Amino acid sequence: MTYVLPGLRERVVLSDEVLQYLLEFRQLAGRDEAGGQLFAKFDGDSVISVVRATGPSSRDRRGQFWFIPSRWREQAEINRMYREGLHFVGDWHTHPQGTPEPSQKDIDSILDCHTKSRKGIRGFLLIIVGLNPFPTGLYVGLTNATHVRPLAFLEGERF
Repeated sequence: MTYVLPGLRERVVLSDEVLQYLLEFRQLAGRDEAGGQLFAKFDGDSVISVVRATGPSSRDRRGQFWFIPSRWREQAEINRMYREGLHFVGDWHTHPQGTPEPSQKDIDSILDCHTKSRKGIRGFLLIIVGLNPFPTGLYVGLTNATHVRPLAFLEGERF
């Protein structure tokens, strides 16, 4: 699936492997919220290929409406994936909503992550997995220093 921010030429491509992984954690039947990190390869200047999603971990704390990741585990994953040639590009988590939308806490968290990052990328992805089939059950947003903007799904692609 491919997403774009109108007015920019960059594309975010979510691999089939990542999409299948995210589907496994939908909050069906009252399951607890889950989440993790997203890792990508950069194909030239304009394509971010998200090829790996990680989490949740037994070290994370989870409830039906909240998720608190193990920051130690997350940093260890970033270091390991970087050695494998993959770059940390954002976070994902689930919501028990058909069509998910980020909460203010979600927005504050990803903005804080972007602000504290020592990487030179322009923004981080925020993916929220809802209950509906994709693409309506998937929120894909991109941060900058001050806010999160939703990316548009490129029609014609189906999962």
